[in-house]
Amino acid sequence: MFIFLIAYRARHIQPFRREQLIILINNINEYFTKYQIEYRIIICEQNDDGKFNKGLLLNAAFLESEQLFDAPKKYFHMNVDYTFDVNWPFPSNLLSFEKGFIDVHRPDENILGGACVFDYESYKQTNGFPNDIAGWGGEDIAIYNRIHQKNIPIYYLRGISCAGFIKEDHINKLYTDISDNTKNMELAKRDDIETNGLTTCVYKIKEVGEFHNGLNIFHYLLDI
Repeated sequence: MFIFLIAYRARHIQPFRREQLIILINNINEYFTKYQIEYRIIICEQNDDGKFNKGLLLNAAFLESEQLFDAPKKYFHMNVDYTFDVNWPFPSNLLSFEKGFIDVHRPDENILGGACVFDYESYKQTNGFPNDIAGWGGEDIAIYNRIHQKNIPIYYLRGISCAGFIKEDHINKLYTDISDNTKNMELAKRDDIETNGLTTCVYKIKEVGEFHNGLNIFHYLLDI
């Protein structure tokens, strides 16, 4: 079973994120039903207008999955502006791998892209993302550094990119909250793997969100 961890916010200048999320949910259902792969979706929505904290939200989604699912599982981190090409068969190595991270978005860079697959133990070893990198950028470099610090294998699906297995919505790029990320890039370099991550992730579930059905979609509004 694959568990999708989705960090989300559709407030402030980004109301279009809601439509992107609807498209993604429908796309996951169509794609994984077509290829007969069991899945669940956990959406952690930031319930304020502060800078988007993707790392903390993904940590929270992972921690919630621990409470919900006992079955053997792998995790799929997916940005809300990505979708699968339903005509591109699910890569067999995503089904067969046992340990590590597989970046399914970028061919090979010193960061972990917006779509990746990993196992439970590997994410626990990294202690997840730092909880205090908010705004644009930095968290993907921080998790990449943690993976290498713990000597966890990281793989890439050569030749599979946004133009193939994963597609990206470029229409709303001008409306994202991109800003100067110098501070975040500095934060990403810290050696704080033992003191900042899953083990120190603090959040409160305020209520369930509009897409929650308690069956295959679990949508939580978080105060962070």
